[in-house]
Amino acid sequence: MPKVLFINIPNLEPLSLDDSDKDGLTFWKELIYVGDFQKGKQQIPVDEPLLHHWSNTNAKMLSNGVEIPLPSEHTTEVEKCRGKVIGMKVAPNRRNIPALFGKVKFKDKATAELAKTANVSINTEPELKDGLGNEYFYPITHVALTDYPVIPALGKFEPIAASLIEQGKNTMALDP
Repeated sequence: MPKVLFINIPNLEPLSLDDSDKDGLTFWKELIYVGDFQKGKQQIPVDEPLLHHWSNTNAKMLSNGVEIPLPSEHTTEVEKCRGKVIGMKVAPNRRNIPALFGKVKFKDKATAELAKTANVSINTEPELKDGLGNEYFYPITHVALTDYPVIPALGKFEPIAASLIEQGKNTMALDP
């Protein structure tokens, strides 16, 4: 496997809560954390600079109008899309390990029910070029909903607290 150099430039712009977060469809979800993972014979080393690379690349993609789908399983079928990733950030997970969290928005209340039981698996490609010629290296191209994630012990979907405050159930922190 060729060596890849990532330059870590942290995305210091905080993800904000706005009115679109108060719909009960928006959640934070731990996507992956620092560690050495394995899928079959494939080794998947993940360090903190890679997490920042993915977060920064996601911000760049979103600012250029490139959406990151949330399909049911790893697929590009439109009918299986259940929402989209609307932001990412790096923060410690519940075990205090640096992790990448995705801010995801489900299509509707029925698909948001998947947050109760589903887990996720990221998909990354070596390179992606959008329709305007912008290039992204090793971006996360989608986050699949699955019951069989390669990465074990991921945190659960956490509703955005603003949506719970309106329902009188403020039991979550604003950030993971």
